[in-house]
Amino acid sequence: MSCPSTGLTEETLNHIRHMASSILVEDFTIHGGLSRILKGRGEMIKNRTVDWALGKYMVYGSLLQEGIHIRLSGQDVERGTFSHRHHVLHDQNVDKRICIPMNHLSPDQAPCTVCNSSLSEYGVLGKVLRHLGTGIENRFFLRTGSQ
Repeated sequence: MSCPSTGLTEETLNHIRHMASSILVEDFTIHGGLSRILKGRGEMIKNRTVDWALGKYMVYGSLLQEGIHIRLSGQDVERGTFSHRHHVLHDQNVDKRICIPMNHLSPDQAPCTVCNSSLSEYGVLGKVLRHLGTGIENRFFLRTGSQ
């Protein structure tokens, strides 16, 4: 099977995929169900396959490494629809301790901000309006809406 050129090296893609399936903070305990999801990502890496969630993760990771700030906001965006994305990992032993793996790709990357909103469109709208100026003033800023 041949793939079109993406402009990224296989090494870069593999690095992003590896980070998507790893726990990057010492003494960090994740939920057992999430361990299964990360293990599944690891299996995809071994098999050189990608599902929708991992594909999006790789896109976001490549943009972050190019210096483009990504801000995800929406209903339950930390966990993602049907709990398969998991942009934010929560420590099961330490309250409010989190890890955003996409912020650990490289030392000179742009930041990734992940913000859950209330279960209303007005909650998302308020956050978008508050940050609207950021997107206009900074062309290296990607903002996505509710997932």
